[in-house]
Amino acid sequence: MRSDRALTCVAVAALAAAVLVACSSTVTGSGSAVRPSSSASSAPASSSGVSTDVPTPTDTSSATPGPTAVPPPASCPGGTCPKSLSATLSSPYTIVVRANRDYSGGVGATIVELTNGTVPVFWYTIEGDSPSQLSCITGSSGANCVLVDYTGAHASNATVWTLAAGTLHRGATVTSDTPNMRADDLNGDGFVDAEALQNTYVPDYASGSVYWQTWTSDGSHLTSTGCSAPTHNPPAAPTAPLSGSCP
Repeated sequence: MRSDRALTCVAVAALAAAVLVACSSTVTGSGSAVRPSSSASSAPASSSGVSTDVPTPTDTSSATPGPTAVPPPASCPGGTCPKSLSATLSSPYTIVVRANRDYSGGVGATIVELTNGTVPVFWYTIEGDSPSQLSCITGSSGANCVLVDYTGAHASNATVWTLAAGTLHRGATVTSDTPNMRADDLNGDGFVDAEALQNTYVPDYASGSVYWQTWTSDGSHLTSTGCSAPTHNPPAAPTAPLSGSCP
């Protein structure tokens, strides 16, 4: 009989402990609070019994990062050197040509910049040059340009620039011994070509004969197609690739 009473006490103690554990788990928040339904609000209740509306956070983990700005070169401190030329390429890119006539002790420089929206993502310095003309085409052949620069009192050059993979690629450069150089699509193939007035320097620059020379572009190279006949008076600029022999 005494043994049965002991077992009964043990059972009661075990039941009391179980009730205490269950109550403790609810108090610490590992359980769930039950609240009577209410027509005034369907918001969930917190463990403290206070109704709270918790906004769902916006998932920004898949947001596309913006372009990384590339710092300007020493030839264009702070990126504020004067802008001379610009052209819109495939969205959101723009090519900007700047000039710093005081760079390197007055030698000067042409600075080529590419922006993605308003962020500069590419810079290139051409020391000793001064911007003259920028011509660009964006179409089925891609975005390509030819930049014409002055180089000294009696010279100029033309350089191919192509947009690819979010940056600019510098292509071929051709030169002229006069400042008369132009960029245009002479054969209508979607690539900007180059044309230049050349001088024979016979017997000298002032007395030499002049003639036009043309080059066609493939977006990377510039290939000479020919020249006009030399004359003492500059002929009209060509509107198509020339095919005559060059002096």
